[in-house]
Amino acid sequence: MIELAKRRSVQLAAAQLALCVLVFSSLVSGSSHKYDPNSQVTLWVNKVGPYNNPQETYNYHHLPFCKAQPGKKAEHSWGGLGEVLQGNELINSQLDINFQASASKQLICSQTLDASKAAQFEHAIKHAYWYELFLDDLPVWGFVGEIRHDSGGDVAYIYTHKTFDLSYNGDKIIQVNLTSDNPVAVVDGAQLEFTYSVNWVPSTIPFARRFERYLDYNFFEHKFFIFDSFIMVIFSLAC
Repeated sequence: MIELAKRRSVQLAAAQLALCVLVFSSLVSGSSHKYDPNSQVTLWVNKVGPYNNPQETYNYHHLPFCKAQPGKKAEHSWGGLGEVLQGNELINSQLDINFQASASKQLICSQTLDASKAAQFEHAIKHAYWYELFLDDLPVWGFVGEIRHDSGGDVAYIYTHKTFDLSYNGDKIIQVNLTSDNPVAVVDGAQLEFTYSVNWVPSTIPFARRFERYLDYNFFEHKFFIFDSFIMVIFSLAC
């Protein structure tokens, strides 16, 4: 009975998420969702926040991530006053992603952590900060880093590499998956090199059904191995 209740709770939360994503997509997108081979695909960064407090969110660049093109004016995408009040502020990540063009390890930017930036990242990782991205109106989530238990105590490690696995059907994007790895210890003076890879694979899923995965209980269990209904509330609020 407990497991059944949990599944029903998760399914309800997933349904709320899917509805939220659909509404959000209709607000922020003026795109036809059609791409020519090698055409630019924009990845938007949205927000970050602690796992245990879904109402506490900040703009993605609240954390001192370096930028791919620091001298370029930030490109924003706004979904209206309601989205702003909910903490949504999409900013172009400036990553070079092209339709159907896979790319091996690409440099985003490099930075050296001073004591202040190291402390910011350490705080975020120890509080299990997660972040939200959007690509072609499809949301994807990841954690900033992880805590490792070394002989000297708990040490925060930040993920410096992102792998985007993208599927497409014809000229449209169907799914976005994110894997974070290559953790580096967060300490004063640490040299960080942020990189990404892109893998494109064909899919038989029709475009009209691409949001159905967000209704799948097993999708969330797979994406977050420490899973409970509370994280679903986070995702519902994330929209």
